[in-house]
Amino acid sequence: MEAVVLAGGQGTRLRKAVPNLPKSLAPIGKQPFLNYLLGWLRAQGITEIILALGHRRKAVARHYAKHQLPGLRLRYSVESVPLGTGGALRNLRSMLAGEEFLVLNGDSIFDVDLHQMLVFHRRHRAETTLALASPHETGRYGSVVLDARKRIKAFLEKQPAASEGTNDANRTRWVSGGLYIMNKTIFRHMPRRQKVSLEKEVFPQMIGRPFYGFPWEGYFIDIGVPGDYQKAQAELPERFASC
Repeated sequence: MEAVVLAGGQGTRLRKAVPNLPKSLAPIGKQPFLNYLLGWLRAQGITEIILALGHRRKAVARHYAKHQLPGLRLRYSVESVPLGTGGALRNLRSMLAGEEFLVLNGDSIFDVDLHQMLVFHRRHRAETTLALASPHETGRYGSVVLDARKRIKAFLEKQPAASEGTNDANRTRWVSGGLYIMNKTIFRHMPRRQKVSLEKEVFPQMIGRPFYGFPWEGYFIDIGVPGDYQKAQAELPERFASC
């Protein structure tokens, strides 16, 4: 299976901590964050990777031209203007060889068993399956509501941390882990305009279709804010091998 890493965002919340680099190259010790994500993919058996680049795209391309990664084949899809997560995906549609592909955000790692997730995706004949995490602090994220068959019923807006656990203390809140298995049918659900958001425009339209969540109690970190970026400095080198 091919993997698409969405690494074109501007990273405005992280800019003070990492002012001169794209978010995916934010240093974790002596390695860029993206090396840990690519190392995780390689450990899962994923070797064909498309990097969807936008903001400071030349820095990413230059880095991997100088630092070849053994066992991986990297290709690049470049956006000259911001396209959003959905637009960036549509921009590389012609590069996808198979009907199924993996999509990951370039600023997070979610330690999912991809083999089990793929079995789930195929067994349910899903068009798209979202890997769902249950981080300790969910106030930063909107949550996902599932039915008994794990079909996605709704997306709820993020809630202030103070309100968490007041009425549903014993109920796990699932959030999108920024990792998806998709079929090419996803492109049918995209608005016909240049800039499109998967999270805000495409996924809500798919409710009622074969659109599933795959809950997984694995390690999850998103370096999009300075606090979690600092947390990643200590945790990632202990948990994952860098490419």
